[in-house]
Amino acid sequence: MKTINALKRKWIFLSLCCALLGLMSSVAAAENAITLEENQPVRDLRPNITAFFDPSHKMTLGEIEGVPISDFTPVTTKEPSFSHSTDAIWLRIPILNGSSSSAQRVLVLETNFMFEIDVFLANEAREEQLLSQSINSPFSSRTIPHPNLVSQFSLGPNEAATIWIRYRSHGDTSLPIRIETENSFITNTHANTAKFFIFYAVIAVFLTMSVIAFLLQKRFIFIAYFFYAASVFLYVLHRDGYTFQYLWPDHPAFNNFASLPLACALTFFAALFTRAYLLTWKKYPFNDKLLLAIMLGGFSLVAGVAFIAESKLKLYAYFYVMFASACFLGIGLYAWKREGSRIRYFVAGWFGIVLSSIAVTCITLFGFDVSRSTMLDLIRLAMVFDASMMGMAVLEGINVIRRQRDASLREQLSMAQINLGLHSRLDGLEKRYRETQRVAEDRGRILADATHDIRQPLFSLRASIQESINNNTISAARLKDIDASFTYLEGLVDEYMESALAGTENSSHPLAGEEPETSLSMIISSMNEMFAEEALSKKLELRTVDSSRTMPIGAMTLLRIVANLTSNAIKYTTSGAVLIGCRLRNGHPSIEIYDTGPGMSALEIEHIIQRKTRGVSHETHKDGKGLGLDIVIRLADENNLALTITSHPGKGSCFRLAPKVRNTDSTERQS
Repeated sequence: MKTINALKRKWIFLSLCCALLGLMSSVAAAENAITLEENQPVRDLRPNITAFFDPSHKMTLGEIEGVPISDFTPVTTKEPSFSHSTDAIWLRIPILNGSSSSAQRVLVLETNFMFEIDVFLANEAREEQLLSQSINSPFSSRTIPHPNLVSQFSLGPNEAATIWIRYRSHGDTSLPIRIETENSFITNTHANTAKFFIFYAVIAVFLTMSVIAFLLQKRFIFIAYFFYAASVFLYVLHRDGYTFQYLWPDHPAFNNFASLPLACALTFFAALFTRAYLLTWKKYPFNDKLLLAIMLGGFSLVAGVAFIAESKLKLYAYFYVMFASACFLGIGLYAWKREGSRIRYFVAGWFGIVLSSIAVTCITLFGFDVSRSTMLDLIRLAMVFDASMMGMAVLEGINVIRRQRDASLREQLSMAQINLGLHSRLDGLEKRYRETQRVAEDRGRILADATHDIRQPLFSLRASIQESINNNTISAARLKDIDASFTYLEGLVDEYMESALAGTENSSHPLAGEEPETSLSMIISSMNEMFAEEALSKKLELRTVDSSRTMPIGAMTLLRIVANLTSNAIKYTTSGAVLIGCRLRNGHPSIEIYDTGPGMSALEIEHIIQRKTRGVSHETHKDGKGLGLDIVIRLADENNLALTITSHPGKGSCFRLAPKVRNTDSTERQS
C-alpha cells in the first residue's frame, strides 16, 4: 500500500513538472513573438525574425516547420538583406494578436518584384497562403494593385501564428518588411506617392525644357540631355515599381531583368551627354575614348546575360556604375582645370552622383543597417541634384557661347570701324594724290617724281587693306604697319604739294620738324614695314639688319631714296632674297641694299641711270617707267651723298649710299 502511494506521489510530481514546462514554453513563445497592438503598425521586426537558407530551392512549408529553431539565423539588421545570395531564403516571423478583438493587418514587402516569393500564415489551427508571385506572374495577379508586394491578413483575439516568407532573387536580396494597420497603410501610401511624384514632376520639367530649348536652338546638347534625364526618370520609376504597374504589366520576366539594362542605359546616356557637353572628341581625345569604352561596357553587361548568371551581372553593374561615375567626375575636373568655371555645375552634379553611388554600393556590399526607402530616397535626391546641375551646366554653356558671340560681334564692329577709318584715310590720300597729280602736271619733273614715289606704295597699301577687309581680320602689328605706311605717304604728298605750289623742283629739303640727322634704324625698320607684304607675295625673303648709326640727311628724303632702291630690288628679283643693312666704310655709315636679281653689266648700269630709261634685263616688268634710279641719284647729289652700284650679271646687285668722300664722284659704277 505504501509502495502504491509512493508511485502516485511521483506520478503527480512528474505531471506537475510537465505542466510547468509547458507553461514556461508558452510564455517563452509569447515573449519571442511580435505583439500586434491595436492601431499600431510594426516597422522594426527585430529581434523576432530569423532566416534559413535552402540551397536546393525545394523545401516546402511542412519541411521548414520541422527544422529546429536553433538552425535558423537571427536577423540583426532592421531589414533582412543577404547581399546577392542565390539560395532560397526562408524568413520566420512569429506574431501574436495582443488584443481581445480581431486584428486586420497589411503585410508590406517593400520591393516591386521578386524572382520567386511565397508568403504563408500558419499555426496549429490553420495554414493560409497570403501571397504567391514568380517570374511568370503578371501585375494583374496581385490581390492588391500596389507598386510593392502587399497582402492582407487577420488574427483572432489573442491568436498567435507564424508568418513564413520564402523568396529567391536574381539581384539584391534586401527585403524590407512592415506590418501596417489599414489606416497607416493608406496614409503611408499617399505620403510616398506624393514624394515620388514630386520627383517625377521635377524630371518632367527638365525634359520639357530640354525639348523646348532644342526646338528653339537646334543644339545636339539638348537632345543628349533629354535622353540622360529620361533614363534617370525611367530608372527611378522602375525602382519604385511603376514601370511594372503601368509600362509592361504583362511582362514579368522582363521586369525581373529590367534594372540591369536601365542602369546601363542611364550610364550610356550620361557618357553621351558628357561627350556632347565637353566636346571631348575635339578637345580631349583620350577622355573621349574612355567615354566610348564606358558606353560599350554597358552593352557588354547586358549582352553578358547569355553567359553569366543574372545575379552576378547585377553585382558587376554596381561596380560599373560607380566606376563610370568616377570617370565622369574625373573628366569634368580635368576639363574644369583647362576651361575654368564653365564646367563647375557639371563637376558638382557628378560629385553628388559619385557620393551617392559609393554610399549605395557600400550599403549593398557590406550590409549597413540602412532602410531601403532611405537608400532609394538618397538615389532620388542624387538624381534630381545631378539632373539639376546638368541643366545648369547646359545653360551656363549656352551663356558662355552667347557671351563669346557678343564679344565676337563687338570685335567685328570694332574692326568694321577701323576698316571704315582706313577707307576714309585711303580715300583722302587718293584725293590728295589726284590733286598732286593735277597740280604737278605743269611741273613735269615734280609730277614724274611724285608719281613714281607714291604709286607703288599706294597700290600695295590698298591691296593690304582690301585683303584685311575681305578676311575680316587685322592684327595689331599689321595695323601699326599700315599706319606707318599712311604716315610716310601723307608726308610725301605734303612735301610734293609744298614743292609744287611753291614752284620749285627741290623736294629734298627736310620737312618742318625734320631732324638734320636721321636714325638709320628707323629707316631700315620702315623698309621692313613697307615692303614685307610685297616681298612675301613674290615669295622673296626680305631681311633687314638694324643699325644704331645716323646719317646727315632729312628723314623723309632718306626714306624716299632707300624706298626707291628697295622697291626696285624687290620688283626685279624673281627668287631669293633682298637684304637691307648698314656698314662702316672709310669711317662713314653706308646704307646697302643687296638683291639676288638678274644683275647688270656696266653698259646696262650706264644706260639705266639716264632719266626714264629702264635696264635691258628688265623688259619683263612693264609697270616701271625708269625714274627710280634717277630720283635716287638726284636726291643723293643734293644731299652730298654718293651712290655706288655693284652688279654681277646672273648673280645680283648691290646699291650703297654713303656721305661723299672728297674727290669722289656722286655715283660709282662697277660690274
